[in-house]
Amino acid sequence: MAGKKSTASPFVEAAKELLSQEGIPFKEWTNDHLRDKKMAILEGKDKEWEESTIEKQCESYVLSKINTLVSDKNQVKNGGNKHVNETTTSTANTTNE
Repeated sequence: MAGKKSTASPFVEAAKELLSQEGIPFKEWTNDHLRDKKMAILEGKDKEWEESTIEKQCESYVLSKINTLVSDKNQVKNGGNKHVNETTTSTANTTNE
């Protein structure tokens, strides 16, 4: 069974062609650029990347907290409050002693 073939953007295809005409292997060229980007990130020189990454992490964190709060609120509405269950169990144990 043949796998799904990915299609490169027109810019990637054009860059491959232009680099080929200059005798530069595309893979080597991309590795150089990726290495430069990674080093800039590691050295703290890419503030735009850092800010966008932190913003995405904050967004994910806040959304997960909202999801938790909504879920907890729905449990209380549906009678699934853990505190009520613990209190009932503690009262039952006290009366049995």
